[in-house]
Amino acid sequence: MKKTLLLAAFGIFSLAGFAQTSKTYTDDLVVSIDGVSAPAQKSNIEFVNNENGTCNFLLKNFCLGAFPVGNIELKNVELVSGGAYNTFETQQIINILPGDDPNVPEEDWIGPGLKDVPIDMQGKINEEQLYCTIDIDMMSSLGQMIKVTFGKDITTGITHVSVTAEKLVDVYTLNGALLRSRVSSENALNGLQPGVYVVNGKKVVKK
Repeated sequence: MKKTLLLAAFGIFSLAGFAQTSKTYTDDLVVSIDGVSAPAQKSNIEFVNNENGTCNFLLKNFCLGAFPVGNIELKNVELVSGGAYNTFETQQIINILPGDDPNVPEEDWIGPGLKDVPIDMQGKINEEQLYCTIDIDMMSSLGQMIKVTFGKDITTGITHVSVTAEKLVDVYTLNGALLRSRVSSENALNGLQPGVYVVNGKKVVKK
């Protein structure tokens, strides 16, 4: 029975397209403090596949502006297969460890002094890309809510935009007067009075 469950878990995980056991993702990281965002900076997040349907994430040498915070590590995060990518969501209370940047003295890392820090992380991942948001609750220690965004949403991009663009239409009256331009076909007649309109070159009756 135990062997069967392990094989099933491995099969589900394989369907998500994960072959690597570990990988470092490099992308833009944006830090927002109480809703105010700082410029994006290139950062790394290390991913480790535990091969049991869970994984670990490590954001190394995290800083708030000029203040070095430390390493933020979340372990045993459950992965949910979603076809082209996996999704994940976890809420944990962690201790932030000192970073390993040789330019920062160990005593300068402020994370270890914050003790128990609530973390809310969610996102999407595949072999090529990682997108996630990390909410760091520092209200009890620094009086701030920190939101970290890493990468771009995997579901957005050129393909998604082109599909959306194909569904945009113009709405005219029978006299040729333009009422709406480049609106979605599903909502083209919303809010208009009953009557006959020309949508995407075809007459449409709204009752």
